Amino acid sequence: MATTAPYSGRHGQDHFHPAVYWTMAAFAILMITASWGFFGDGGLTGYLLTIVTGFVLATLALPYMLRRIRLRDTRPWRGSEPPAVTGQSFTDWEADEFHADRSRISGKQAMIQAVLPIAAVGIGMLLFAIVVTLATGDPSSRGRPLTAVR
Repeated sequence: MATTAPYSGRHGQDHFHPAVYWTMAAFAILMITASWGFFGDGGLTGYLLTIVTGFVLATLALPYMLRRIRLRDTRPWRGSEPPAVTGQSFTDWEADEFHADRSRISGKQAMIQAVLPIAAVGIGMLLFAIVVTLATGDPSSRGRPLTAVR
């Protein structure tokens, strides 16, 4: 049975700080760049990577556009106001409680749980791209079988 943290009397929040979103966007861009380095050998693969890049960029653009629309809206907020509106610093946000579904966790834990999956994929894909580049020697030689050096 899941237990919730005891109420500390602090206000808490249910929005991420903009720095968390920027970190997730940076790791998504790292993942796309490393995917091009790992899989990009031209031809049909390049075409498919272009489509996947478009999808990832769309998933990054949609929350950004929705945030811009919501910041211009004059209706009152439901729940806590986002840090972008209140001007709360990242260190204050990180130390505050984060209301996730029916439990309360620290802002730092919420950030780690949100950023960790995309960070793992981005860093892993970067390592794959580095290994492929080191193994083939020449990035343009991808797609051709490795030959023994005589």
